[in-house]
Amino acid sequence: MTIVPRKGGERGFLAMVLRFLGSFRENVRLWSKNHHIFGRI
Repeated sequence: MTIVPRKGGERGFLAMVLRFLGSFRENVRLWSKNHHIFGRI
């Protein structure tokens, strides 16, 4: 008996991770605009 994860659950998890990474990247971009020291990185 093999346990196969549902595609819906996997896709939902991936979407959540991508959404989190996207919002994190946006926050870093906005934050780097206010702090020019980190804007060079």
